[in-house]
Amino acid sequence: MGSLPSGQADRKKVSIEAAKLLAEGFVRDYHAAKIKAAKNLGFSDSFDLPTNREIEDELKLNQAMFDANGHDATIYSLRKQALEAMNMFEKYTPRLAGPVFDGTATQYSPIEIQVFSDSPKDMVINLLDLNVPFDTEDRKVRLSKNDTKLVPVFCFGMGDFEVEVTVLPPNSLRQSPLSPVSGAPMERASIKNLIKMLES
Repeated sequence: MGSLPSGQADRKKVSIEAAKLLAEGFVRDYHAAKIKAAKNLGFSDSFDLPTNREIEDELKLNQAMFDANGHDATIYSLRKQALEAMNMFEKYTPRLAGPVFDGTATQYSPIEIQVFSDSPKDMVINLLDLNVPFDTEDRKVRLSKNDTKLVPVFCFGMGDFEVEVTVLPPNSLRQSPLSPVSGAPMERASIKNLIKMLES
């Protein structure tokens, strides 16, 4: 097999470096990972950065090559903690999404849970009733190709991990938001689905 063209080879170098940064916890999201990776490797600001999917592919390879057994244990622990968190918000029909769902999470990844409500204030009351200290921020979510919405995210520590609960409009339960990695509707797990994943 011949070598990659220069541009593709450089993109692969950045993808590998970005995956390493994610695996070792230096950054938490793909965008930050590729920016830092390109800078570490001496590429200019105008460099054609790899896609999130390219980085995800390298992250999977990294996890399989260097920490297969430890990675499986980490995913199991994260999913167990996710189940506990989802049970706290059962009345909001929670769904597990993101790297903990798809198995690409590291020990530094937050547990991403989606809940569905027209009233984010209900989440504040719920967390206060549970005596859970939390921070909140607004983030952009692509509900569809032509619809981006700013939604509240509640962040708190639980066990050894961090949980991020995103409050989405109720119709997003039927129509999943788009993945920042693939651009396709996110795959998600209900409490029932997650229990099956833990038992398999």
